[in-house]
This record gives sequence, C-alpha cells and structure tokens, in this order.
Amino acid sequence: MKKIYRIKNGENFLILDTETLSIDMPLIYNIGWQIVDRRGIIKSRQSFLIEEVWKNQDLFKTAYYSSKKEFYEEQLRSGEITVNSYLAVVRLLWLDMHKHNISLLGAYNAKFDFEAIHFSNDYFYPEKEITKYLLGDKKLFDIWLNAGLVIYRKKEYKNFCLENNFLTKGGYIQGTAEVGYRYLINNPRFIENHTAIEDVEIETEIFQEVLKNTNGIITLGLQDFIFKVYN
Repeated sequence: MKKIYRIKNGENFLILDTETLSIDMPLIYNIGWQIVDRRGIIKSRQSFLIEEVWKNQDLFKTAYYSSKKEFYEEQLRSGEITVNSYLAVVRLLWLDMHKHNISLLGAYNAKFDFEAIHFSNDYFYPEKEITKYLLGDKKLFDIWLNAGLVIYRKKEYKNFCLENNFLTKGGYIQGTAEVGYRYLINNPRFIENHTAIEDVEIETEIFQEVLKNTNGIITLGLQDFIFKVYN
C-alpha cells in the first residue's frame, strides 16, 4: 500500500542527484542537491566532485560520462563546483539537512541514487554506518514515481510523447527527467546535461509541477518498474 504525505507550508525538502561510474559500478563521482520549500524557494544549492574518484584518472576515465571532464574543469575554474572527499561531502550534506530541518529526501529514479550512496559508503568507508546516519530516519520519495502518477498519466503528456516519438525500444511511453522536462517547457529538443546539480534543477521543477497538481500531497517510498504506472 502506497504511503501518502502532505508537504506542509513552509516545510523544506531536499532533492539530490548522483553521477556514478556506471549502473554496474555505482560509485559516486559527482553529487548535487537543492533544499527547497513548497513554494519553490531554494534555500541551499550544493555541487561537489568526489576527490577519491575525480583525482584518480584511471578510475574516472571508466565513467559513462567521462567526456564531461572538460565541463567539470570549467566549473571548477568558475567556482560553480568544489572537489572534496566523500566523507567531507557526506558531513556537509548532513549539516545542510540539520540546518534546514530536513526529514524529506527525494531524487528522480531515487532507488538508484540511494543505492549509489549505500554502495559508495561501503566502497570508501566500509567500517562506518554512514547510510544509516544519513538516511535512517528520513522519509524518502521518488520524483519519477510522483510525476508518473500525476503528470505522465495525462493524455496531454502521452500525446506529446507519441507526437515526438519519445518511446522506449519496447514501445512504452518514456518517463525520463529529460522527457518530462521537455513536456513542461514544451521544447522537444531540450537536452539534459547529465551533471548532478543541473539535473537536480530540472528535477526540482518537475516535482514543483507535481505539488501544484496535488496541493502538496506526494507518494512516499521507492519502487521498481515505475514505467508501468503510466503505461
């Protein structure tokens, strides 16, 4: 049974995204998050490269999006992103959550991101219970699931996908953040950047659209096969 939760006026929540080496090796090299309230006001915006991977050239070059290296280097020069150790980033994440009284955490395809955090914790610090410390008492939600229930079931969204051939190889309606955002801004040519903080920005906008449609009511929890919700 799905668990329903109403985000209160003035309540803050955190949306994060991770970039990992691959699906099979979900070691985080880039993480970003925003803390936002129900009105869409951004309280915090953070973006980090994980030092243990970024500075290990042999490891980073195995990343699926290793071609983003020059983009990250430009962000470093401009101060838009910071390199820090995994443990330091986890501490900063906890401090940000504590400062803004966060009990609600979400991501797009959240099961992957939270499993990547588990994997990276075990990889870098197997002796520390970092995941339990970070996520143990938090309410988790998936933006993809909520968008699927609220936006992607709409006839207008399905028509948008059919008209632009946004279908999976199996013929199902797509529900990626990229396609969802294309629908929101009515721009079928929009290309997702696939860096953590830029992805968080569009995922936050998708989630805000969900909240507008539901008066702040969301579905909690993580699940597989979300595409079945709107297909």
